[in-house]
Amino acid sequence: MRLFPTAPTASRTCLPGRALLVILLLGTASAGPDAFAQGASGGETLAPSSSKVQALTRLSAILGSLSHLDAICHGRDGTIWRTKMTNLLAVEAPEDKTRKAYVAAYNTANLEAALIFRSCTPNAEALVNDYLAEGSSIAQGLGENH
Repeated sequence: MRLFPTAPTASRTCLPGRALLVILLLGTASAGPDAFAQGASGGETLAPSSSKVQALTRLSAILGSLSHLDAICHGRDGTIWRTKMTNLLAVEAPEDKTRKAYVAAYNTANLEAALIFRSCTPNAEALVNDYLAEGSSIAQGLGENH
């Protein structure tokens, strides 16, 4: 489930390798540095290359991926990860453009995970563990640096 119902849904057909790679690269490129012009809590203006914006964008993507991967690997509905994303948006209260970038990162990562993993595999399970470690590291770094 996506934060915004207008997000595209994953096709159930299998894409050829090159087509999938193009989709993944375009999806990642579309949320590039120019997508995050301003925004932070307390009205602070952040440059596109702000380490905080980059970290929160990456954390948003991790939450999106975990929402799908947790559902297929552990039978959960992904609510915990959507709730964490909702909480992130509420606590940070970013300006609209930055908020949209965070939501786009979540939705894109969720869609990409759904396109790549239709069932739980050893790689999917390893990715869950990697994302949990990376997300924890990002959150810890944000707590120390911001």
